[in-house]
Amino acid sequence: MPFDSLTQQLGRIVAVSGGLIIASVGILLAAIFRARQRRLAAPRHEPPTLPADQPPPVNLQLILPNQHGIPLNHFPLSIGRSAENDIVLDSSTVSAVHARLYRDPATGKVYIEDNHSRNGILLNGYPTQKNILSDCDIITLGNVSLTYRVSHERVSSPDNHRQS
Repeated sequence: MPFDSLTQQLGRIVAVSGGLIIASVGILLAAIFRARQRRLAAPRHEPPTLPADQPPPVNLQLILPNQHGIPLNHFPLSIGRSAENDIVLDSSTVSAVHARLYRDPATGKVYIEDNHSRNGILLNGYPTQKNILSDCDIITLGNVSLTYRVSHERVSSPDNHRQS
């Protein structure tokens, strides 16, 4: 009988130790997950402001995968698969109204915001709900990647170049 008693004691110790190990691993994984979620959800640092003598950006574009640039002349803009959007992306992985671009009138900064889309938005490879855009950012909606470009060069509007 002492052997059975020893086996039961050992079984209890292993059960308690195993439970502690499992609980420790669970706590560690939860901490890693929370840290990753905070990193992904946190807005990026503000881009540096322009020197006072430099004019504000005047030429904003989204570059499509075919390298065609779409000028961003007014805000807000909607992006999605539906024909009612300002920017239409023909992909089944893009939601009907996937996201919107808007400009903060106080700062002039351009934001992208997810519109509760099925596949979300990746900004430079990281998921985001809403974020400030900077030059050369890669925006991925579904399986379509766009590049946000900012130029400080003045670009003439098509209205200024009417052909006679």
